Amino acid sequence: MLHLVVLCYECFLLFNLLYLKPFCFLFYFWVQLHEAIAREESEEFDEGIVSQEFRRGFLLGERLLRPAMVKVSSGPGKSKSTETTEASTEQSAESVSSEEQPAAAAAVDER
Repeated sequence: MLHLVVLCYECFLLFNLLYLKPFCFLFYFWVQLHEAIAREESEEFDEGIVSQEFRRGFLLGERLLRPAMVKVSSGPGKSKSTETTEASTEQSAESVSSEEQPAAAAAVDER
């Protein structure tokens, strides 16, 4: 077990000498550093904030070695009142279009 700890420490020192470093993900989404694989509505995070990291990204000096795979917040979702208003508007539009269809069919029959 001790040999494994020593080996991990030596790898860590080697990575520091090569300037290989993981970067932090809990900030704004940057196209240069992150790969967005999902978006979700969130009350906790504002729009464009990384909410979860799936795979850590690494920099080799100033160069991107591997982008971080992250989930990005799309901000707070729609409120319930706007959703019900939109649903009632869609239902009224459907009822109007269904009333117009028989008149259009009658016009076709007259020709």
